[in-house]
Amino acid sequence: MFNRKNNYEASSDNSTLDDLSRKLAVDLRKHVRKLDSHKPFSKDWNAMIDSLMHVSNIAQMEHRLPRDTCDDSTLWEGDELTVRFLLEEGKLNLCLRLMSEYKTALRAADFKVGEAVTSMGMADEAALNERKMAFEQSLGMLLRCSFEHVEAVQTTDLPQLFQHCAEVLKELSVTSETPNFDRTQELLVLNYLAAVLSRIDNLNEERVMPFVKEFNLMSVVVQVLHKYHAELKPPGQLSASTFLAYALDTEEFATHKKEYLQDDDYSMIKGFPESFLNGITKGDDAEKRKNKKILRPLLDKTL
Repeated sequence: MFNRKNNYEASSDNSTLDDLSRKLAVDLRKHVRKLDSHKPFSKDWNAMIDSLMHVSNIAQMEHRLPRDTCDDSTLWEGDELTVRFLLEEGKLNLCLRLMSEYKTALRAADFKVGEAVTSMGMADEAALNERKMAFEQSLGMLLRCSFEHVEAVQTTDLPQLFQHCAEVLKELSVTSETPNFDRTQELLVLNYLAAVLSRIDNLNEERVMPFVKEFNLMSVVVQVLHKYHAELKPPGQLSASTFLAYALDTEEFATHKKEYLQDDDYSMIKGFPESFLNGITKGDDAEKRKNKKILRPLLDKTL
């Protein structure tokens, strides 16, 4: 009798959890569908930020869930619903365009804070800045979680992605202001580049390296590392270095070196070990041994 009761209660609990999971999934997809192509700093754009924050928070929670390191299941077989919904609803490249348009609007010579405050219906500049940061950090982390999946990288508009990364990094390399690296694009584009280049075998060099060359990305990343290695801290240093290492290891680079890096770039690279590379590759712990193996093509250029 007690066994039947316990079995019934267990079955009831499982049914309740399944119902809750379905409701959460339906709610998540509803918010994903609310992401749309709105003009930066418009009222519709401002209203969309709430859904964007909701979707991004769930994506980050899913991303932090423990995984089996030997798990080779596809995105469609795993438990991360957010990125799957983004792809199913055709929103991934939309998200990339939204970010690119936002950063382009900020760089525009005619961008006026007062007009943005008015058009968004904000109380003041402080409220505007809070919404701006909520948008950039939420969308930036959502893209980062997405690019951790090869299926997402394979469907990404790579010319748009590389152009966006180049524009952000080129401005960073020449600015005299102290940049903010707290989940902003100035840091996260380095993650995007590393995510794409680390999957170059799945994408083929011919799809990737022409854009690396067109936007002079190897040289720009070297300059950013040279200038901001201390501010980037080890995770950012590793992302930028991973991008460079995979690019250096391609047949395309070996054949056309001078089209990717110049003498000044190599001089900066020579100083990387003392500046930061030794800190992320030298040591007996497993993480640093792994870093050293990944970054070997870059380390070889420092000799």
